[in-house]
Amino acid sequence: MRQLIRSLGRARGAPLFIVAILAASIGANTAVFTLVDRVLLRPFSFPNLPRLVEITGIAPEEFETWRARVPSFERSSFWRIDRVLLSGVEQPENLSAFDVGPGLFDTLGVRARLGRTFLERDHRPGSPPVVVIGDRLWKQSFHSDPSIVGREILLDGKGYTVVGVMGPDFVFTSPKEALWLPVTVPLAAESGLRRHFSGVALLAGGADPGTARREFSAVANSSARPPGVVAGWNGEVRPFAEQFAKSYRTALWTCQAAVGLVLLIACANAGGLLLARNVARTREFAVRAALGAGRGRIVGRIVAESALLAGAAAALAVPVAVLLLKTFLSIWPIQGAVDPSGVTLSAVAFLVAAGGALVAALLCSVAPCVQVLRTDLADALKSNAAAISRSGRLGSWTVAAEAALAMILAAGAGLMLASLHNLLSVRLGFEPEHVLTARIGIPAGLATLAEKSTYYDRLIAATHAIPGVQSAAVVTLMPFGGFVASTGLTAEGRERGQSEKDSDLLVQMRSVSPEYFRTVGVRMLAGRAFDDRDGLGAPAVTMVNRTLAMRFWGRTDVTGMRLSTDSHPGPGDWRTVVGVVEDSRDRSLTASQACELYFPYTQNLMGAQVASLVLRTSPPPLAIGLALARAVHEVNPDQPVSEVKAMDALVREASAQPRFHTSLLAAFAGFALLLAASGVFAVAAYSTAQRRGEIAIRSALGAQPAELFRWTLARNLKPVAWGCLAGLIGALWAAKLLAAELVTVSASDPAVLLGAASILAAIALTGALGPAIGAARTSPSGIPRAE
Repeated sequence: MRQLIRSLGRARGAPLFIVAILAASIGANTAVFTLVDRVLLRPFSFPNLPRLVEITGIAPEEFETWRARVPSFERSSFWRIDRVLLSGVEQPENLSAFDVGPGLFDTLGVRARLGRTFLERDHRPGSPPVVVIGDRLWKQSFHSDPSIVGREILLDGKGYTVVGVMGPDFVFTSPKEALWLPVTVPLAAESGLRRHFSGVALLAGGADPGTARREFSAVANSSARPPGVVAGWNGEVRPFAEQFAKSYRTALWTCQAAVGLVLLIACANAGGLLLARNVARTREFAVRAALGAGRGRIVGRIVAESALLAGAAAALAVPVAVLLLKTFLSIWPIQGAVDPSGVTLSAVAFLVAAGGALVAALLCSVAPCVQVLRTDLADALKSNAAAISRSGRLGSWTVAAEAALAMILAAGAGLMLASLHNLLSVRLGFEPEHVLTARIGIPAGLATLAEKSTYYDRLIAATHAIPGVQSAAVVTLMPFGGFVASTGLTAEGRERGQSEKDSDLLVQMRSVSPEYFRTVGVRMLAGRAFDDRDGLGAPAVTMVNRTLAMRFWGRTDVTGMRLSTDSHPGPGDWRTVVGVVEDSRDRSLTASQACELYFPYTQNLMGAQVASLVLRTSPPPLAIGLALARAVHEVNPDQPVSEVKAMDALVREASAQPRFHTSLLAAFAGFALLLAASGVFAVAAYSTAQRRGEIAIRSALGAQPAELFRWTLARNLKPVAWGCLAGLIGALWAAKLLAAELVTVSASDPAVLLGAASILAAIALTGALGPAIGAARTSPSGIPRAE
């Protein structure tokens, strides 16, 4: 070992450079794999996770039927996201809650940290109201009080007894979830949200999601289907973790592939440097062979040196991985089931680092070992010309490999950058600048629609009086606010077959106050906005967006037409369209424009317990955040005001994930290009130095400096050209994996691919320019020294 260290020490800077690039590459692989492992492979801590599936679009009254008629299920339950107002504490707040069916926690295979979870009796009609709270709520609002179990807390003004506290590792769908409430099936059936529940089931041994899906469809389409089961059920059965990781799957696997390519480039770079070093040691190897050392022993020494360098790189890769992981988590807009604060390097990550070191050691030693095995060591004692020639070819192969891999990464990063540019250029349909938003709830005791709308009127008036506020409004579901409500729709004036098809179309809906469209800057196309004529008891009215008007009637001016959210509307179920507004993005910059339906909040609040205030301001929106809170508390001191944000920040958050993904991929591509440039320079410099005699002879025979420059530059850039060509083919294949992430960009966009090749060529030219200039300055006097 000491001999190996001394040998590497005599090589000066090359081993340090090799350790540095390998440590950075292995560390990046370890950090990204930690995210892949935590977000995609193990997003939940449920013991039963591999056997859990999610069922979309079920109704609570169908639950017993599904549980009895689908033999693939061992256990099953259902749930729905809700919002509740917690009061009677130091800081009242609107909380994310889950209405859950019988047996949810047993299906997941989890237990409470304190107390218990729900029993069957908690779901019976008339049972005392109980609640299970989450660890974060327990710590923040109840100061980790162990006596919380058995105490009563106020939710929407009603007392609930806390029966259990979940542990810190339990995350059902989001780290922000606060509490769970038991659903009684008859009450849920009366809510009007029949199919807005999701189910979760534990698969029986040997069953799979595909089998369960077929059994679901068979029950729903059976002529003898049980009462309460809707015919033609078209929901979905999928692995439970799939939904919560789907928005990250392509991005994370792409980044994992990118850092894998970076590691391969680093290994090729290191292999080229070790090859150049070992060519200079050809005579040393020949002497060792003459003294009795076999080729296997010499190869073993080379592999041992590579392993020593890779081992040192792996040791340094661990702190590099920790630093990179912290950086990723600090800028990554992570959502879903994973709590960023709980993501750390695990034993699996250390195994990845060790595996990366092993792969690096093997790959780095390939070219030097091939060179030794193909060189006649006996002849090498006389001349190392043959070794130089073979090493030059092997060096060219390493440069070509680096160029090909860098080309793939550069093309992928270019496609993502072009896609991000298009994404940020998407037309929103509203004006988010100078708009402040805040989430508010409905206080307990306001039961009727009239009481709720009157309360919102008071809030609007109070906030409108704030200096700098130009207009104020209320909306139940804020664009890019994270929630969407949908309904079926039947339009007047459509043929019966068309109308039945329309009722299956999910239309996004929200309730708004009259000034909402002016406040957020949505343009009117026809008719009028809501006003005082649309109060409670007045004829039912609605507004629609351009897409809905065109979808149902084929024109934009559809004022006076009628529609209904009932599939078989009666005389009192119709609403008259009084206005048409421009399309506006709802929750995604990439999804196709949805049909949107607007209700006056004085006629329909859609059962919402939480809404949002929107204010158009003349000063910067956040500058009046404190004034907004004071104005709301003057109306109701117990009213929580949460998620105070500028609307343009909400829009930026909608593009945060693709921006992060693109930035990460671009950073890896930039690192790969730098590695490729350094590899080209190292091989070009070494190859040129080894051919000084040949270059001097050419100069003596009359070659001009310009000719020597072009000849040397062409030799050094030739492997880069072949690598670019191979990388272009690889990029066309790899770009297909990014197709789902691209926005109005073709995976084979010629401009992007040509740009990536041009950048790589320019960087390679920079690396090869210095050695070529040195070759052009070679004089015939170098012949005696070189030969």
